[in-house]
Amino acid sequence: MKKNRAFSLLEVMVVIAIIAIITGVAIVNMRNKERVILRTGAEGVFKFLKAVQSNAMKVSLVILNTPNPAPPNSPPLSQGIFNNPQPANGLFEIRTFRLSLFDFNDQNNPNNPTFQIVNNMNLVEGVDRKTVITFVSSNVNGNLSIFPNGQVPNFPISMIAGILLNNNRVFIGFRTDGRVVLPGGANMTIRISRQGLRRRHVIVLPNESIRFELYSEQN
Repeated sequence: MKKNRAFSLLEVMVVIAIIAIITGVAIVNMRNKERVILRTGAEGVFKFLKAVQSNAMKVSLVILNTPNPAPPNSPPLSQGIFNNPQPANGLFEIRTFRLSLFDFNDQNNPNNPTFQIVNNMNLVEGVDRKTVITFVSSNVNGNLSIFPNGQVPNFPISMIAGILLNNNRVFIGFRTDGRVVLPGGANMTIRISRQGLRRRHVIVLPNESIRFELYSEQN
């Protein structure tokens, strides 16, 4: 009669150890993939803003009837140019506008300056839907001033990147010398993270600075 052979304790432990190793490797690979997706999304936003900055340095406002001396207060840009839109992908979008004309004798005209949407400079895709984007230390209710400190035409804003995130709208202006201009003069931090990851990427935008940077930090 054939004797049934049972698994020994050692064999059971070996099998458990193999399963644990396989599971651990799978989790590590999944985490690495999540980190790559997060990094790719953050770099995509950063490079896009750099492209807008670069284009801002190539174009300038056409300024009519420039007064002499310059007016004490530079005119603000209204946030109503987007008419309360929703992101095209339901999550995140950057729309880019070019300022093409400013007439000091027609400052009450809502179409002054003229905003031209740059259709080939919109960021709709490239940010995964599990990615969480938040804004820190930004005055989203402030206005952007076309000219710094009332000086005309000293490096006016020529491009605006409008970030749409659900009902949140944030505007970033770029002057013709490359400087970043933020609503109300506040500095801005864009945090890009993913649920379950103890890592996030941060884009720091100092107001009136040419340089802005992307770096990583732990949650």
